[in-house]
Amino acid sequence: MNIYALIPLLSVFAYIGLVVLASRHRHRRERKAFTLYLTAAGFWSLVSLLLRLEHPFLQQQTLLASKVLILALLWMTLTYYHFVRVFVQKPGSRDIFLGSGFVLLVAVLAGLNLVPRAASSSGGVVVIDNGPALYLYALFSGGLVLAAAFHLARYRRQVTTPLARARIAYLLGGLVVVSLGGLTNLHPTLARYPADHLGNLANAAIISYAILRYQLLDITVVVRRGLAYTLLTVGIMAAYLFLLSGAQAVFRGWAGYSSAALAAGLALLVALVFAPLRHLTQERVDRIFFRSTYEYRRILREFQGRLNDVLDLERLAGDLLNSLLQALRARWVALLLPDVESGDFTARFVRGEASLSAPGALRLARTSPLVPYLAERKEVVPVEVLEASPQGKALTEAEREGLRGATLLCPMVSRGNVTGILAVAGKRSGRSYSDEDLDLFLTLASGAAVALDNARMVDDLRRQQRRAEELLAQVVTAQEQERERVAVELHDSVAQWLVRAAYQAQIAGALLARSANGKDLQAELAAMGKTLEESLRELRRVLAGLRPPALDELGLTHALRQAVDTLHSQGIEGQFFAEGPAYRLPPSMEIAVYRIAQEALNNVRRHAQASQVTLRLNFREHAMVIEVVDNGRGFDVGRTLESAIREQHLGLLGMKQRVEWLGGQFTVESKKNAGTRVAVTLPVPAAA
Repeated sequence: MNIYALIPLLSVFAYIGLVVLASRHRHRRERKAFTLYLTAAGFWSLVSLLLRLEHPFLQQQTLLASKVLILALLWMTLTYYHFVRVFVQKPGSRDIFLGSGFVLLVAVLAGLNLVPRAASSSGGVVVIDNGPALYLYALFSGGLVLAAAFHLARYRRQVTTPLARARIAYLLGGLVVVSLGGLTNLHPTLARYPADHLGNLANAAIISYAILRYQLLDITVVVRRGLAYTLLTVGIMAAYLFLLSGAQAVFRGWAGYSSAALAAGLALLVALVFAPLRHLTQERVDRIFFRSTYEYRRILREFQGRLNDVLDLERLAGDLLNSLLQALRARWVALLLPDVESGDFTARFVRGEASLSAPGALRLARTSPLVPYLAERKEVVPVEVLEASPQGKALTEAEREGLRGATLLCPMVSRGNVTGILAVAGKRSGRSYSDEDLDLFLTLASGAAVALDNARMVDDLRRQQRRAEELLAQVVTAQEQERERVAVELHDSVAQWLVRAAYQAQIAGALLARSANGKDLQAELAAMGKTLEESLRELRRVLAGLRPPALDELGLTHALRQAVDTLHSQGIEGQFFAEGPAYRLPPSMEIAVYRIAQEALNNVRRHAQASQVTLRLNFREHAMVIEVVDNGRGFDVGRTLESAIREQHLGLLGMKQRVEWLGGQFTVESKKNAGTRVAVTLPVPAAA
């Protein structure tokens, strides 16, 4: 390769590097216009390179290549002017349309073999005879260059920031250098040499420095991408020339179109292997730059790519935990999410070793001091550091035992709230976590926080919908069972008594017809009256179970006092307190309050194993508070609510649902062997 071909080759590499730089430009319209100019400039340099290569086939196509070279030069000038227009925020000009028409006109004249008149290439020196058209090209190119310089100079006077003025100054300097190089084409002697390419090389260097200096790009990204593309281009070009030279040495008798077909076939082969080679080369270069952090970055990119539009909580949590498990090489990782009912953070998703004792017991109460502590720090916290803090010392024994197997904790904060907590055990190798491990851990947690919050809300809505549907089915079933119970009780008691009364009436009628014995008749009538009294008493008992009459006659206070008094027969000491001036509620609300208190008392009688229970009814101005407290054995509130539907126990869940329908608040507090407190606050209508 001669010295004259080397300069266009360097220009091709320079424009490839600039394309990489342009891909990192922050403004989309400037990036597209600049890339278009670089593409045209790179094509012009490539055609000039082919013209200067001393190859028999290429020398035979000198005139055709010269036509393409002229068109590429004009198109490059026009695209640079378009870039300047976009840069100064004046795109879509009419002169761009006129310039495109002029280039099209030159293409038509070249197709008719009117321009250029002749061309030759020898020893890397290209001589093109354009004739009078040369001055027409100079007028077109010079006019665009002067117009571009005018727009840049005027825009420089308009901007006020030193950064913008410095960028424009560099563009003006590069434009002057390119213009000086292009003017050499007007002189017959200077036109033989690639002085215009030297000017473009200098312009490429100026623009590269300006972008790196004033566009605030990541120099690591620019260098590693530029290095990858440069290595790949040099390798592809060397391989192509080697294959082309070898093929021509083997097929020496081929010439003309056969040689062109051979060159085209090799070019197609190179194009097919370009994409896989580019990925392979970029990966190798990235491994050199990032070394030990390369695998971390790859995992982070893959996980962030899967975050888009993921609303499936199980899938998102699985991807997050699997990525952490792979990147950190931990023994296990767990994701704690707030429970829908209790609000406590429980280890809902776990990945890692099969035999895990710690994640199964890992649970933080909603009121745990650790939750606001993590929300405030918003960083990865080692558990050993946490245990020495006041918040760690305030943890319960169960919480401290659950954290025993964890090494790191990291909050996932979205909209100012902790939506999840990531817990990680130690490394499988037994080594400590490095700073890069902690940075990756925090980056993954922060990136997934919002997506996880959205997915969790969607999942909670689905769970509540399923729970509502199952509750509705339970309510329908309970209604049918209640109807069946009432029917059985009426059939076995009241109906039997009434049938007996009917038989007695028939007997009394028969006695009247055939005997005048008044004593027998009176006895039958007395028995019939007793039967009717028993029937009425049984009917009142069944009706009282459906709706207590004391509720309608004496009000809610008296009805609840009677419900508490019935516990004495079960060996439970009951106390009832009413506070505040009593008032009546709408009938539907009174029966709802009665059923809530009745269910709470039934739970005490059936499950609590309590000896004492207290029911307080507080009449406030805008709300009513019902509180049931017992001294029973207590229970795990969260687990009971979670398993309520699965085990088909309405209990607390039915009470909670009824309170929510009334727009109130339902609270359950219970501890093992420390009793249970059920509190209900209901808004009172203004009419009450």
